[in-house]
Amino acid sequence: MRKTGLVGRMTIMTFTFFMLFLVIAFFFEGTFFESFYLQEKINSISKQVGEFGSTYKNSNWENQELKDNMNLFNTVNGIEVTVLDENANIKNETIYEIVIETTDKVIYRLQLNHALNENSERIISLHLGDYIRADGIHWPSSQMIFKPLRITEDATDIISVVDDISGLDYVEGTIIGLTIPSYTEINSAFYKQPIREVVLDFVIKHGENYPWLNESGVYEETYPNALLNRLIFFHPLGTSSDREVVFAIGSQRHIIEAKDILSDYHVYILILSFVLIVFLSYFYSMTLMKPILRINNAAQKMAKLDFTEEIEVKRKDELGSLSESLNTLSTNLSTSMEKLQDANIQLKKDIEKERKLENLRKEFVSGVSHELKTPLGIIRGFAEGVRDEVFEDSTYYLDVIIEETEKMDALVVDMLELSKLESTNFKITKKEFDLIRLIEFVINKFEYSLKEKNLEVTLKRHTHKTICFADEFRIEQVLVNYMSNAIRHSKRNEIIKLDVTENDNKLICHIENIGDPIPEEKIEKVWNRFYRVEASRNKVDGGTGLGLAIVRNIIELHQTDFGVKNTEKGVRFFFSVDMEEA
Repeated sequence: MRKTGLVGRMTIMTFTFFMLFLVIAFFFEGTFFESFYLQEKINSISKQVGEFGSTYKNSNWENQELKDNMNLFNTVNGIEVTVLDENANIKNETIYEIVIETTDKVIYRLQLNHALNENSERIISLHLGDYIRADGIHWPSSQMIFKPLRITEDATDIISVVDDISGLDYVEGTIIGLTIPSYTEINSAFYKQPIREVVLDFVIKHGENYPWLNESGVYEETYPNALLNRLIFFHPLGTSSDREVVFAIGSQRHIIEAKDILSDYHVYILILSFVLIVFLSYFYSMTLMKPILRINNAAQKMAKLDFTEEIEVKRKDELGSLSESLNTLSTNLSTSMEKLQDANIQLKKDIEKERKLENLRKEFVSGVSHELKTPLGIIRGFAEGVRDEVFEDSTYYLDVIIEETEKMDALVVDMLELSKLESTNFKITKKEFDLIRLIEFVINKFEYSLKEKNLEVTLKRHTHKTICFADEFRIEQVLVNYMSNAIRHSKRNEIIKLDVTENDNKLICHIENIGDPIPEEKIEKVWNRFYRVEASRNKVDGGTGLGLAIVRNIIELHQTDFGVKNTEKGVRFFFSVDMEEA
């Protein structure tokens, strides 16, 4: 069986793609167009109703102005709109009501505008002094029956909107005020306005919450004939004390009609699209595929850095120009690639060298700044004490100052060595010394800092063995960094706890401060160079982030353990040292 050629396959694929796209487009149009258009229309009308409400609220329209603007809104948008007052009556409409006084001397108002119908002519027979009973909906926080669904006099129905009055509020009393429509007004059927039907439906749903209504809304009235479906919008204005509501009615007729018109054209569009797609797919494939294949072969070789292929140029159009450009590009790339590769290699070396130098410089500056601050603080504290004659015998403190100065000098050299740990071997000098004595010595050096925050230090030893085998000067650095860290992060008037235990031929020193814990996601990062839990670069608050990195390097050189964990009240750091030479 003869295989379909590339042009044929391209034609079939192109035809299939466009037909599938067309079918999917028609499917989604038929499925979602109505709901999409409806939702867009709802959003648009809701926005227009909200804008109308805002304009009305800010403009203080008089009655005629409000009527004119409502008519203008209806003309421009094809939407009937009205405004309800605080008692849910249509704005600017004559309020018909009956005022009665109960036997308890309580006065009630019976609002009639939403209760009248074609059978309400008997209401004209009522007079002042008549005794009536009214069953209806009691308006919240008022002495008003908003919609008296039944009014009776001597067991005779004057108004009867419903047959079942169970669950309704009722009042009865003597008529002391009467504002009722005339016979002509009742026969004019003013109560049959579509907007009034909307108000009635809304009051039934939301009447009890009307004064506290805070959100706009929309709901749909559906009928067996979809052309009669209506969208009902309401938009509250003001507060519960002066609540007003903007109402609007929009029809779905134009949406349904637009969908029907589009459906009639689908058949013709499909036939025309089928013919055009077949022709265009074949023409497109025949025109483009042959030169594209030649260009593609050359491009694939170029992608593999093979620039020996040259495209045969037979066309004078864009594809021919593209072929010539690719040939020129191939020649230029072939010539330039070697130079570019050499330059790129050299550039990478230069960049890497510069990056390493910059990192070394930053690490050195930060490390020296961090490590010199603590001894400088001690020197300053003791020097101020000597200057202020706080000590009777200043010889010891002057010796400490001299000693710290010497250590700073040695520390600068050590920082240079420490910054090279990743590339060279840094050797430590181990010897036997008393770890407890060293801890006490370090605590004494922080006497001034501890007094500043009124901190107490406790040291507990849980083993009688205190001799360890390590680099004393480096372990002192570890203790100084841990103590500095503990003091910095301790709350005032708290305790810093130090414990020394023995395990597996190692002495383990714990230092715990009471303060804020370290977030669990950051606890393993505190050992990184220049990493700080605090965002601030302030040395008093968060340090430079190098101290714990130095601790890590020192302990790793000792090949022992170190770590940190959150406790119930703060944070505990630890490190271990060998008790004897391995």
